[in-house]
Amino acid sequence: AELIYTRDATSPWKDRLWESAPANLSEDGRSAEVALPDEARFWYLHVTDHRGLAVSTEYAEQAVTD
Repeated sequence: AELIYTRDATSPWKDRLWESAPANLSEDGRSAEVALPDEARFWYLHVTDHRGLAVSTEYAEQAVTD
């Protein structure tokens, strides 16, 4: 499992630099935990199972505070 995220909030979606961070799956595989990197603006969780099948969450975003 991995967290896919970007710090870029201004470029077109397809042009943003996306990074990843490993996520820890629970022993039963029903939940994942990962620390959200500083300045991450948009992110989603991506999980691949033992068969190579993948699923991702909808993206989430961090509200900007001035």
